[in-house]
Amino acid sequence: GCKDDNISGTVAGLYRISGTNHGKPMYKKERETDADCEAFIYYWDMRDGVSECGWWIGHDIGLSEAWCHHPNRNAATPPKSQWSAPFDGPVDHSLSLSSKVLEEEEKAWSDKLHEDLIQTRSCSACGLGWKSGIF
Repeated sequence: GCKDDNISGTVAGLYRISGTNHGKPMYKKERETDADCEAFIYYWDMRDGVSECGWWIGHDIGLSEAWCHHPNRNAATPPKSQWSAPFDGPVDHSLSLSSKVLEEEEKAWSDKLHEDLIQTRSCSACGLGWKSGIF
């Protein structure tokens, strides 16, 4: 859950890894109906300043419309707790992420990441990986 019902209803759901952003995995919400809002969990680096850096949950990739923020710059995947919701508000202790690792897909994503890094020094591991749920 999340204390803000509008944010909770918008961000709750299952997310599947859909590529990378700024060197870390990016997740896209699996929409159950056409009425579900599109949402992403992604990392933003320091190119726009320290206050913009960290993990975000938003309508698109970038800082145009975000609902939640976590300032952790060191986490390889989205932190499980301590998210601010709304993004410029206080930490909402009722908002948490949990992940369900799909072992075969995680291995395929890891293998693809390793292969990409060796061959191209970049990562394009789209469509493979983990599922995360926001409860």
